[in-house]
Amino acid sequence: MFAGGGGGGYSDGTYGGDDYGRRRNPSDQFARPIPSINESSTPSVSLKTQLINQTLNFHGQQLTSFMREKYGGIDLKTVDYHLYQQRSRELKLEDRGKRLLLHRFIAQKSDELFEGGGGGAVRTTLENDHTEDHSALLPPLETFGHLNESIKSDDRLRHFFNVMSVGDTLFCRVQHKAASGLILNLVALDPLTGKSRYVEDMRIKGFCPSAEMVPAADPRDSDRNYENGDIVRVAILELKPESERFLAGMKTESLPADLQNIIKLGLAKESELPSTLKYSRQAIERGYLYEDFLEKSVGFINPNNVEHLCTELGLDNKSSSLIEDLDGNYPAKHYSAYIRKAQNSKWAYKHVHLGIKHFKANNKIEAFQCLNQALNIDPINVEGLVARGALYANNNGLEKAIDDFEAALKINPGHVNAKKYLCETLIAVGRNHEDDKNFTMALETY
Repeated sequence: MFAGGGGGGYSDGTYGGDDYGRRRNPSDQFARPIPSINESSTPSVSLKTQLINQTLNFHGQQLTSFMREKYGGIDLKTVDYHLYQQRSRELKLEDRGKRLLLHRFIAQKSDELFEGGGGGAVRTTLENDHTEDHSALLPPLETFGHLNESIKSDDRLRHFFNVMSVGDTLFCRVQHKAASGLILNLVALDPLTGKSRYVEDMRIKGFCPSAEMVPAADPRDSDRNYENGDIVRVAILELKPESERFLAGMKTESLPADLQNIIKLGLAKESELPSTLKYSRQAIERGYLYEDFLEKSVGFINPNNVEHLCTELGLDNKSSSLIEDLDGNYPAKHYSAYIRKAQNSKWAYKHVHLGIKHFKANNKIEAFQCLNQALNIDPINVEGLVARGALYANNNGLEKAIDDFEAALKINPGHVNAKKYLCETLIAVGRNHEDDKNFTMALETY
C-alpha cells in the first residue's frame, strides 16, 4: 500500500661594583619589544600585548588581518609565526572554515580575551595556611611526574624571566654578606605575585645593594644583622635575563602601591615561606601524586569556598562566564534541552533510515525493530511515526497505523505523506466496514 516514510652563578668580584652599586631604571636595558595595539585607535582598551603576540604566532596571518581590521596598527616586530608554521603541516583543508570562524571570534572578543580579566579583579591578601580552608594549596604542576627533569633548564630559566616583573616579591636565602650588599639565592616566589612556580632547584642568584636594604628587625635581638643562611623577602628592582640574575630591594617603595601596606620586606622566618614550597619538596622527595595533595586539601573538599574565592579574585559568583557577552542570556539553541533534543533526533533518524531499508526489502520484523528503537530515542520523530504507520498499514494494522499518522500530524500538521497515508488508511478502514455491511461505521470513517 505504502512506499514508506519520507524525509639562572656569579663570578668572583662581580658584586659591589658600579653595575650593582646603584639602582637603574629597569627600562634602560631590559625593555624588550612586544607587539602593541595602536593606542590612538583604542584609547579605552588595555590589552595584554604578550598574549596577543603569542596568539598571533600560534594562529598565523589570517588572525593578524582580522585584528588589523579592528584595531588598525599592530606592532609585529616579534611576531614571526613560528608556531603556526610548525602546526601548518597538521592543519586540514576541510577545517579551514572552522578556523576562520575561530579567528573572527578571537578578533571580535579580543577586548575581553586579552584585557586580563574584568570585574575589578584584586590581589589576594591571604597566604600560606590562612588560605588552606578556602582553596586547595597545591605544588606547581611541574613538581609532579618528574617534569623538572624532562624540561630543559634553559627553557625553565627563560620562562622564569619572562613571567616575572619588576615589583614582584621573592623569598631568598642569603648566600654571602658583603659590604656592598647581600648575595642571594632564590628560594620561592611570594604567593602574592599570583605566580606559582617551583624555582628552588634552578639556583637563580640575585643581589640586594646596601642602599636598598632595611635593618634586620628581630624582636629577640635588637643588634642583629643579616647573616649567611637568613631568609629574606625582597622585591625585584631589575631583571637581567641575559645573565640570569636579578637586582632586589627591601624598601617599601620597591613594591607596587597596592602592596606597600601589606607586605613587610626584609628579614623573614622559615615559617613564613609559602606552604606550596613545603608541598613541592614533599612531592619531589617522596614522589607524591597530584591527587594525593588535592584529596587531602581542606580547601578542595570545602563546599562553601566558591563564594570566598570569587570575592578574592574579584569575580561575580553568579556569573557563568568571564566573557560578558556569554554571561546570562543565551540563545535557546545553546541550552542542554535543545542540544539533547537535536542529538536524539539525529540518532533516531539513523534508525528510521535503516528501518525504511528493511521495509522496502520486505524484512518486516527488522523494520519494526528499527522504527520502534527510533521512537524510543525520540518519541516525536515525525518520520519514524509515518514510516511505522505505513508498516502497520501494510500488515493490516490499520488502527495502529491511524494512531501513528495522527500523532505525526499533531507534531507537523503539514506533513504531506502523513496526510496522504492517513487518508488512504481511513479509506481502507471504511471499505472494510462496507464489506462487513457496517455502513454506519463506514460513513463515519469516510
